[in-house]
Amino acid sequence: MAMDKPRKYPLASRQDRSALLQSLSLLLCALWGLGWPPVHATNRDSTLPKVKSVVTETIYQSGFEAGPGSAILDATASPTDADRLPADAVPQISVQFVPGLVEPGTVSLIVNAIDVTAQAQLSVEGVSFTPAEAFPEGRQLVEVRVGDETFKWQFLTATAPKVLSISPNETTLPPAARPIITAAFSDEGSGVDVARTRIWIRGGDFDELTDVTSQSEVTASSLRFVPSQALSDGVYFVHVEINDMAGNVGLGQSRGTFQVGDGPELRDVEPGRD
Repeated sequence: MAMDKPRKYPLASRQDRSALLQSLSLLLCALWGLGWPPVHATNRDSTLPKVKSVVTETIYQSGFEAGPGSAILDATASPTDADRLPADAVPQISVQFVPGLVEPGTVSLIVNAIDVTAQAQLSVEGVSFTPAEAFPEGRQLVEVRVGDETFKWQFLTATAPKVLSISPNETTLPPAARPIITAAFSDEGSGVDVARTRIWIRGGDFDELTDVTSQSEVTASSLRFVPSQALSDGVYFVHVEINDMAGNVGLGQSRGTFQVGDGPELRDVEPGRD
């Protein structure tokens, strides 16, 4: 008896296979929604993925915003060390707040360890304070408190003292002169530190740069030195150095030159202190 030949079935096309897979996927999703396969109630929440609604927020920043959760815009603090303020400045001290986050009654302003809140201008937008007079020369410390938040910064008020004049200067004195050598100076702020004022002389009888401060009369505004004897002919160089009580180094005319007798012609180049 002859055996029947096996039948050949045509293979499903790629399109048919894709449609079949889609149908199976839809069937599985439907079964899952009906609670199949069954999941124990106590484990269902832990095994099923939780779906969260995502809200995208766009935040526009100003460039001087506060840190996370901060109500104080610290980059708006003024003045700062970047501001070069003179010793007699009466600056407005201020800082801004994040709009809507601050109640004026929760704000305190302390300057140089003194609470000036009562004299300050407070609003929901910021705080500002202008002192009645200049601060003592030096570094000024500012502290702003908003509730439990504190922000601190500092700024400097300083003016260097100036040497106004030195005498005699750029002149020729007769032979055997015994000149009164003087210097005048001033300072706006803390005042000249008399203990740090110095005068040096070099030339003629002073072979090396010589500190003659101990033989001089020094006040907060002037210096006076008289040589113990007549000076020999030659060119003399005078150098004066001053500082103020705040540590600022003096500026202005700190050097002078004069000639005694008919010695070499007065020079414009001063030897160094070294």
